[in-house]
Amino acid sequence: MNKSIGSLSKQHIQLASEAFSCTRFDPISGNWVLYSPNRTQRPSDYPRTDHSSSRKDSCPFCVGQESSTPPSIWVGKKTNTGFSYLHRHSDEPHINDEGWLVRVFANLFPAVSGTEPSRAIAHYPNTDLQISAVGSHEVIVDTRAHSNRMSDVTIDESQLVYRAIHHRLMTLGAERSIQYISVFKNSGGSAGASLEHSHWQLLGTNFVPSYVTQTLDRMQQYERHHGTCLVCSLTNTEVSQKKRIVLRSNLLTAYCPFASEFPMQVRITPNLHTPDFTSSTEKILDECAIFTRKLILILQDIYPDASYNLILSNLPPKTSSAFSAFHWTIDLCPRLSNFAGFEIATRNMINCVMPENAATFYRGGLKKLSTR
Repeated sequence: MNKSIGSLSKQHIQLASEAFSCTRFDPISGNWVLYSPNRTQRPSDYPRTDHSSSRKDSCPFCVGQESSTPPSIWVGKKTNTGFSYLHRHSDEPHINDEGWLVRVFANLFPAVSGTEPSRAIAHYPNTDLQISAVGSHEVIVDTRAHSNRMSDVTIDESQLVYRAIHHRLMTLGAERSIQYISVFKNSGGSAGASLEHSHWQLLGTNFVPSYVTQTLDRMQQYERHHGTCLVCSLTNTEVSQKKRIVLRSNLLTAYCPFASEFPMQVRITPNLHTPDFTSSTEKILDECAIFTRKLILILQDIYPDASYNLILSNLPPKTSSAFSAFHWTIDLCPRLSNFAGFEIATRNMINCVMPENAATFYRGGLKKLSTR
């Protein structure tokens, strides 16, 4: 993103309305901060503590409340022969979402929206820089059950949600204004969830976050110096050392990273070098569902009230130059501790659980799951 500062022509520098979402550049950290004032209006099931009360009767994500959300964009259903999907085209007012297991729709309180060209405001000597933020913000409701417990989510729903993510990444990635798509799930108040009903989010922006750009740079540098993918090397090291491996199949490996930022963090990655999640086969998508399902069941067995984030790190859709160096991952990040002064001041995390111990906990949980 830093390179784009100098490329802003004078005719594009104009006053941006404060009513719209925007990004502002911090020249000290090199990061862009996304501002979205209308997000303060979104509903919440969670008070400031995690002792939330159920609001099933008024939950907009529950079956029968479909009219409380924008129309479905994508719907996944179970049939006698497998799964079926419905995708709403631009000329269709709505699609039949009766019998849905997973449904996708526009976020009613989006962090970004619209497709208008970026506008910026800058003050000499470019210490203040603001660009209007446009893009797409979608919700994926991944279960009919009013719950954030994995035990209440069916395996069909778990598999369908990865098909939904796959389809929406392909669709949003083809849009001209979308430069990056963040895919994540917030579960529990400490993880940022505002509603108890389980759901994912896709947030497509007209800029690539600085952290993502820096990660791409490191991966490209590693490939230039070593002739191989950084994630492939890390995974091979974990497999050879074994002590942080949690779960492994012919397609995927799950391990607790050597430098885990979060207590009990687990990373899932394909065994074969795969830069783009959209190239994943249905077998890999189903395996993602099985892996994340098992890991979250174990986490919620050890820590019943644990909040967590699930994060898919994927190649930005229009970044072909880094294609061979990137490798997608899914991270389960339990929120068992809070950020405090040191983390905010240094951007470095303090982790109270060694990843070797975390892997031991998960492996023990897998044995318990297999005997149930």
